[in-house]
Amino acid sequence: MAYFGIDVSLIIQLISQYEYLAIFLLMLGESTLLPIPSEVVLPFVGFLMWSHLMNPIGGFLVAVAGAVIGSIMMFAAGKYLSKKLLKKYGRKSKILSIKSYSRGVRWFGLYGAYFAFVTKLLPAIRSIASAFCGAYKMNFLKFLIYTTAGILIWSAVLVSIGYYVSGEWFILSNALQNAMLYPLALFIIIVLIAIFYRRLKKIWDKAFNF
Repeated sequence: MAYFGIDVSLIIQLISQYEYLAIFLLMLGESTLLPIPSEVVLPFVGFLMWSHLMNPIGGFLVAVAGAVIGSIMMFAAGKYLSKKLLKKYGRKSKILSIKSYSRGVRWFGLYGAYFAFVTKLLPAIRSIASAFCGAYKMNFLKFLIYTTAGILIWSAVLVSIGYYVSGEWFILSNALQNAMLYPLALFIIIVLIAIFYRRLKKIWDKAFNF
């Protein structure tokens, strides 16, 4: 069975053989743009916990640690590459102009915490979002706190699903392969936007009203 071109059986084999090391590296890879689905890794970790083949605290913390470190790497990459691109194209490109970049920096200074948190709950942009935070000079400590919070929630939900689905977790993998959790992710983002709507509107106005 493949998940967006990735052989799910290979992921299972790696985790079964190398356990915590595999979980750490897979989650780190997923956070650094490698096509590794945490939607398969984490439920299987939950299944191993249910089967008493893995320490629940150890497995969960290792998964979170891999995702957090991978996100920090993407943050650093975004920060480094933005300097290179701005230096090379800052005076030639309207999109990468110093003026537009400064607006982005100001916007992330106001809104970055929400962005870092919410995007960690979305499958499609979880990895690349950290690079944007770095590129637009978001405060690193704030990035780390909100990113970790998002990762904790995402990981806890998927591990719990794998734990409670237990022996039927392959059915879950099939559902994930067919993007059954994407509507759930969309629902989460809609709820969060609704909660912070007024605040985000003020931030947007402040960021772009010069």
